Amino acid sequence: MCTGNAARSVMAENLFRVITQDQGLPFLAESAGIKAPEGALATPETVKILGEEGIDATGHKSRRVTRQMIEEADRILIMEKAHRDELLKLEPQSAPKIELLTSFSSDLERVKAGCDVADPVFMSETFYKNICDVVKDCVRGFIKRL
Repeated sequence: MCTGNAARSVMAENLFRVITQDQGLPFLAESAGIKAPEGALATPETVKILGEEGIDATGHKSRRVTRQMIEEADRILIMEKAHRDELLKLEPQSAPKIELLTSFSSDLERVKAGCDVADPVFMSETFYKNICDVVKDCVRGFIKRL
């Protein structure tokens, strides 16, 4: 879960899917955004960075989070602490299933600090790559705890 469902959550969904498939794990991941316009493409930088990971995200279409999505989800990984408040407005009972993605980081300082995953939109390609590395690390940490 991110803001626009065009970068961070697209990275997380696709990286999760590839890593779990490679490990033969039967999990499903979907992404959405708090303020996502329906049907928008992933940012060109996201498509490029994921392409470098061997992942084709050209067909991604953004989705705005709905109450039904929240209700049906087993776990919801958010990129920013502020996303929790937005989700709770839609579904107040969802608090136990919402977790900050960085709480699964291998960087203990990042975990302790409760850092958000910064939004790379309008930033440099290098910034996108760094964010993808953070997301990948956190997704791997999450999968280890499943």
